[in-house]
Amino acid sequence: MIDPKTILNKREKSPYELFTESQIKEAYEIFDEDRKGKAKLKHLGTIVKALGRVPTDNNLQELAKKVEVADIPGYFTLETLLPPLTEILMKDEWRSASKKDLIRAFKVLDADRKGFIEESHLKSLFLENGVQTSEADKDVEEATENTYNHIHYKEYCKDLVAPQAIDIGESRRRIREKLADERYRVC
Repeated sequence: MIDPKTILNKREKSPYELFTESQIKEAYEIFDEDRKGKAKLKHLGTIVKALGRVPTDNNLQELAKKVEVADIPGYFTLETLLPPLTEILMKDEWRSASKKDLIRAFKVLDADRKGFIEESHLKSLFLENGVQTSEADKDVEEATENTYNHIHYKEYCKDLVAPQAIDIGESRRRIREKLADERYRVC
Protein backbone atom coordinates (compact mmCIF):
# COMPACT_ATOMS: atom_id res chain seq x y z
CA MET A 1 0.00 0.00 0.00
CA ILE A 2 1.26 3.50 -0.85
CA ASP A 3 1.72 5.92 2.03
CA PRO A 4 0.07 9.32 1.25
CA LYS A 5 2.91 11.12 3.07
CA THR A 6 5.40 9.63 0.63
CA ILE A 7 3.42 11.01 -2.30
CA LEU A 8 3.19 14.46 -0.68
CA ASN A 9 6.91 14.50 0.11
CA LYS A 10 7.76 13.61 -3.50
CA ARG A 11 5.72 16.39 -5.06
CA GLU A 12 7.65 18.77 -7.23
CA LYS A 13 8.58 22.01 -5.49
CA SER A 14 8.14 25.38 -7.13
CA PRO A 15 11.22 27.51 -7.90
CA TYR A 16 10.07 29.94 -5.19
CA GLU A 17 9.84 27.14 -2.62
CA LEU A 18 13.30 25.87 -3.59
CA PHE A 19 14.70 29.41 -3.29
CA THR A 20 13.00 29.83 0.11
CA GLU A 21 14.51 26.58 1.35
CA SER A 22 17.96 27.60 0.11
CA GLN A 23 17.68 30.91 1.99
CA ILE A 24 16.71 29.06 5.19
CA LYS A 25 19.61 26.62 4.72
CA GLU A 26 22.08 29.46 4.23
CA ALA A 27 20.83 31.28 7.34
CA TYR A 28 20.90 28.06 9.36
CA GLU A 29 24.48 27.22 8.35
CA ILE A 30 25.72 30.43 9.96
CA PHE A 31 24.50 29.18 13.34
CA ASP A 32 25.55 25.54 12.94
CA GLU A 33 28.80 26.69 14.55
CA ASP A 34 30.55 23.36 15.01
CA ARG A 35 29.16 21.89 11.76
CA LYS A 36 27.59 18.99 13.66
CA GLY A 37 24.11 19.59 12.28
CA LYS A 38 22.61 21.49 15.19
CA ALA A 39 22.08 25.13 16.17
CA LYS A 40 21.13 26.71 19.49
CA LEU A 41 17.50 27.68 19.99
CA LYS A 42 18.59 31.13 21.16
CA HIS A 43 19.53 31.86 17.52
CA LEU A 44 16.12 30.92 16.10
CA GLY A 45 14.81 34.50 16.26
CA THR A 46 17.89 35.86 14.49
CA ILE A 47 17.44 33.36 11.66
CA VAL A 48 13.76 34.23 11.25
CA LYS A 49 14.48 37.98 11.35
CA ALA A 50 17.34 37.59 8.86
CA LEU A 51 14.74 36.19 6.48
CA GLY A 52 12.81 39.47 6.68
CA ARG A 53 10.16 38.39 9.18
CA VAL A 54 9.08 40.09 12.38
CA PRO A 55 7.86 37.36 14.73
CA THR A 56 6.36 38.07 18.13
CA ASP A 57 7.80 36.39 21.20
CA ASN A 58 4.81 34.01 21.11
CA ASN A 59 5.48 33.18 17.43
CA LEU A 60 9.07 32.27 18.30
CA GLN A 61 8.03 30.19 21.31
CA GLU A 62 5.59 28.21 19.17
CA LEU A 63 8.19 27.70 16.45
CA ALA A 64 10.78 26.67 19.05
CA LYS A 65 8.41 23.97 20.32
CA LYS A 66 8.08 22.61 16.78
CA VAL A 67 11.78 22.62 15.93
CA GLU A 68 13.55 21.68 19.18
CA VAL A 69 15.16 18.26 19.00
CA ALA A 70 13.73 16.07 21.77
CA ASP A 71 16.99 14.32 22.62
CA ILE A 72 19.11 17.51 22.38
CA PRO A 73 17.30 20.15 24.49
CA GLY A 74 18.09 23.74 23.55
CA TYR A 75 18.99 22.83 19.95
CA PHE A 76 17.32 22.42 16.57
CA THR A 77 18.44 20.93 13.28
CA LEU A 78 17.92 21.95 9.68
CA GLU A 79 15.60 18.96 9.28
CA THR A 80 13.35 20.17 12.12
CA LEU A 81 13.51 23.83 11.02
CA LEU A 82 12.96 23.54 7.29
CA PRO A 83 9.31 22.34 7.11
CA PRO A 84 7.70 24.80 9.56
CA LEU A 85 9.78 27.82 8.54
CA THR A 86 9.30 27.13 4.83
CA GLU A 87 5.55 26.98 5.46
CA ILE A 88 5.64 30.31 7.33
CA LEU A 89 7.57 31.99 4.54
CA MET A 90 5.47 30.44 1.76
CA LYS A 91 2.29 31.64 3.48
CA ASP A 92 3.89 35.09 3.81
CA GLU A 93 3.35 35.16 7.58
CA TRP A 94 5.06 37.41 10.15
CA ARG A 95 5.69 40.24 7.68
CA SER A 96 6.40 43.67 9.06
CA ALA A 97 3.84 46.40 8.64
CA SER A 98 4.51 49.04 6.02
CA LYS A 99 6.14 52.32 7.01
CA LYS A 100 2.92 54.13 6.09
CA ASP A 101 0.81 51.91 8.38
CA LEU A 102 3.27 52.29 11.25
CA ILE A 103 3.30 56.08 10.97
CA ARG A 104 -0.50 56.09 10.87
CA ALA A 105 -0.56 54.03 14.10
CA PHE A 106 1.93 56.33 15.83
CA LYS A 107 -0.14 59.37 14.82
CA VAL A 108 -3.06 57.88 16.75
CA LEU A 109 -0.82 57.82 19.83
CA ASP A 110 0.36 61.38 19.12
CA ALA A 111 -2.92 63.19 19.86
CA ASP A 112 -1.21 66.62 19.96
CA ARG A 113 0.49 66.01 16.58
CA LYS A 114 3.94 66.87 17.93
CA GLY A 115 5.71 64.32 15.73
CA PHE A 116 6.97 62.33 18.70
CA ILE A 117 5.78 60.22 21.61
CA GLU A 118 7.24 59.86 25.07
CA GLU A 119 9.68 57.03 25.71
CA SER A 120 7.70 55.91 28.77
CA HIS A 121 4.49 55.70 26.72
CA LEU A 122 6.05 53.43 24.09
CA LYS A 123 7.59 51.21 26.76
CA SER A 124 4.25 50.82 28.55
CA LEU A 125 2.60 49.88 25.23
CA PHE A 126 5.25 47.25 24.61
CA LEU A 127 4.79 45.76 28.08
CA GLU A 128 0.98 45.80 27.83
CA ASN A 129 1.25 43.84 24.59
CA GLY A 130 3.43 41.04 25.91
CA VAL A 131 6.90 42.27 24.97
CA GLN A 132 9.42 41.14 27.58
CA THR A 133 10.88 43.91 29.76
CA SER A 134 14.45 43.41 28.54
CA GLU A 135 13.35 43.55 24.90
CA ALA A 136 11.14 46.61 25.56
CA ASP A 137 14.04 48.40 27.28
CA LYS A 138 16.37 47.63 24.37
CA ASP A 139 13.85 48.68 21.70
CA VAL A 140 12.95 51.91 23.49
CA GLU A 141 16.62 52.76 24.02
CA GLU A 142 17.29 52.27 20.30
CA ALA A 143 14.27 54.40 19.38
CA THR A 144 15.14 57.30 21.68
CA GLU A 145 17.48 59.67 19.88
CA ASN A 146 17.62 62.67 22.18
CA THR A 147 17.98 63.79 25.80
CA TYR A 148 14.28 64.68 26.09
CA ASN A 149 13.19 61.02 26.01
CA HIS A 150 11.12 61.63 22.88
CA ILE A 151 10.75 59.14 20.09
CA HIS A 152 10.39 60.81 16.70
CA TYR A 153 8.28 58.11 15.16
CA LYS A 154 8.78 58.95 11.47
CA GLU A 155 12.50 58.24 11.90
CA TYR A 156 11.87 55.24 14.16
CA CYS A 157 9.53 53.68 11.58
CA LYS A 158 12.40 53.47 9.09
CA ASP A 159 14.13 51.05 11.48
CA LEU A 160 10.98 49.01 12.11
CA VAL A 161 10.20 48.06 8.54
CA ALA A 162 11.91 44.91 7.30
CA PRO A 163 12.90 44.84 3.63
CA GLN A 164 10.45 43.02 1.36
CA ALA A 165 13.05 40.50 0.28
CA ILE A 166 16.29 39.64 1.97
CA ASP A 167 19.15 37.70 0.49
CA ILE A 168 20.90 35.82 3.30
CA GLY A 169 24.17 36.04 1.42
CA GLU A 170 24.06 39.82 1.81
CA SER A 171 23.38 39.54 5.54
CA ARG A 172 25.96 36.85 6.30
CA ARG A 173 28.79 39.21 7.35
CA ARG A 174 26.50 41.29 9.59
CA ILE A 175 25.06 38.19 11.26
CA ARG A 176 28.53 36.74 11.87
CA GLU A 177 29.68 40.05 13.40
CA LYS A 178 26.69 39.99 15.75
CA LEU A 179 27.46 36.40 16.71
CA ALA A 180 31.08 37.27 17.45
CA ASP A 181 29.99 40.23 19.57
CA GLU A 182 27.65 37.99 21.60
CA ARG A 183 30.33 35.32 22.07
CA TYR A 184 33.15 37.56 23.19
CA ARG A 185 31.26 40.21 25.13
CA VAL A 186 32.62 40.55 28.66
CA CYS A 187 29.86 40.86 31.23
